[in-house]
Amino acid sequence: ASISIGINTVTPQFDAIPAFCENTTAPILPLTSTNGITGTWNPATVSNTASGTYTFTPNPNQCATVAFLTITVTPRTVTTFTFGTTASVCQGAPTQILPTTSSNGINGTWSPSTVDNSNVGTTTYNFTPNPSECATVTSYTVTVNPNVIATLNPIAPLCSGETAPVLPTTSNNGYLGTWSPATVSNTTSGSYTFTPNAGQCALSTTLNVTVYPSPTDIQTIIANVLNNTAMGMIEITGVTSGVAPYLYSINNGPFTSILTYSNLSPGDYILTVQDANGCKYSKLVTVTSTCLFPNGISPNNDQKNDTFNLDGCNVKRLELFNRYGMKVNGYDEYVKEWDGTTSDGKELPDGTYFYVAELKDGTTKTGWVYIAR
Repeated sequence: ASISIGINTVTPQFDAIPAFCENTTAPILPLTSTNGITGTWNPATVSNTASGTYTFTPNPNQCATVAFLTITVTPRTVTTFTFGTTASVCQGAPTQILPTTSSNGINGTWSPSTVDNSNVGTTTYNFTPNPSECATVTSYTVTVNPNVIATLNPIAPLCSGETAPVLPTTSNNGYLGTWSPATVSNTTSGSYTFTPNAGQCALSTTLNVTVYPSPTDIQTIIANVLNNTAMGMIEITGVTSGVAPYLYSINNGPFTSILTYSNLSPGDYILTVQDANGCKYSKLVTVTSTCLFPNGISPNNDQKNDTFNLDGCNVKRLELFNRYGMKVNGYDEYVKEWDGTTSDGKELPDGTYFYVAELKDGTTKTGWVYIAR
């Protein structure tokens, strides 16, 4: 006869272990099941970094089976903020209040709680999620940069009316910016402020520009000439505006204190005045020639009044006669050739002679001239 023996095995029972946050304290595995089975675990301790299945092996002689327990480790959510993890700001920038909720919904606290931009240097601000949040600690590093004064070359004084310089949009030390006013006046002195563009950690700079009053006129007395002789004169009698003392120049010559220019031929002359500030004004002055038919000549080779000078009178034809009406000489395109001689070069005796001058405008002029050696 045979006897059948039934063996009833028992399955160890364990309470489920709730999922827990990564890198927190891991639960301890119980060595006795809820239904009284003792044994050991493999692995023996719970990992706090990765999910896994743990095997429970009952001790001998308990008629119990192996049991398995799966434990879930929840990975931490990476905390993020819209402003990122680093920032570079200028000293004195507005205080930044740090938000207590991240852009992906994690609640927590900052230490320190606000960004201090008053002192130059680098500070790290740490965000710690609330204990109920399975999220990472994050850092925000802020560098506060010193403000630098934008450097610019000074603008030399201007003379009123001269071309004003263009203001640079970049400072000598590389900062971009704008000016107020935007352009330099060439009529009045003023201040011009350069404001660097935002975000460059640069301070405004002001330039003062001086505009000197320039001379605006030169008063003169002009002595014109007769018959194109080099006997003209220009005398400077005054200057309008500018700052004394003044220096003068004629036809771009050197500046001197001379006020009178003599022995000038007919023509245009450029007078320039320079004042104490170096400001200049130029004026065109004309010495003109007037036609005069002289009544006498003294042809004695002393270089004074030796010829019948009609220079500038535009004479087309000149004929000369003695008191008896006899022609003694004649010239086409006459200027100042007649020296009291006949057409064949002989000296005429002292006395009165008569002329007929046909001018280029079609008119005729007659008169007398006396020879006195």
